[in-house]
Amino acid sequence: MRCGHPRHDVCGTGTTDGPPAGRPGDALAPPRAAAVGPQRAERDMAEIEIGGRTFAVDEEGFLQQPEIWNEEVAQLFASSEGIEAMTPEHWAVVKYIRDYWVEHGTAPLIRKITQTTGLNLRTIYQLFTSGPAKGACKIAGLPKPEGCV
Repeated sequence: MRCGHPRHDVCGTGTTDGPPAGRPGDALAPPRAAAVGPQRAERDMAEIEIGGRTFAVDEEGFLQQPEIWNEEVAQLFASSEGIEAMTPEHWAVVKYIRDYWVEHGTAPLIRKITQTTGLNLRTIYQLFTSGPAKGACKIAGLPKPEGCV
């Protein structure tokens, strides 16, 4: 089943457990499931150790304490994603995603990332081989994005 992302072909996954969410403002679209907040059951959380530090993560490795994120944490998560050294292009994407999330409470659509950073979609996928929704958001310290991962 498609994830409901307006540009599903670029969201990085292809399926989700629920029905498509539709576009914002689409009166026929089924409502999205409620976001899982800090009250998430501890059984859904795990710990990983990267670079001698331990982090609480969800079952897919997304940071569960986004408030502890900083550039050092980003570097550590990047290494776990197979990125040996963060380039200025990596940082442009990660910092934009992080700033957008802090301001709006959600990850930006890929189109906003490409427009703001000036990087094309191919380049972003070369930088983050697991995709912008998974790899870049994980490095930016965001919780798992809704609907696309």
